[in-house]
Amino acid sequence: MADSSHEASSSTVKPADDPESTIEINIKTLDSQVHKLRVQKNVPVSVLKEKIVEATGVPLDQQRLIFRGRVLKDDHLLSEYRIL
Repeated sequence: MADSSHEASSSTVKPADDPESTIEINIKTLDSQVHKLRVQKNVPVSVLKEKIVEATGVPLDQQRLIFRGRVLKDDHLLSEYRIL
């Protein structure tokens, strides 16, 4: 298991619109509509779901996100699922 301790770093925080810190995700709804969303790589799935509500109007309790056959859990980061 990875060490979860935090260490000091000299790296700088990248702006939210930096292509290296964000990803574009295609969301396909049950009626086959596709919505493109840009989010930070290290946000929780719950943040992505909020953006989906804004883009599609689909309520949180009606969303189930699947990536590579795995259901994404709200409290996990997108990066934990290797969504890069």
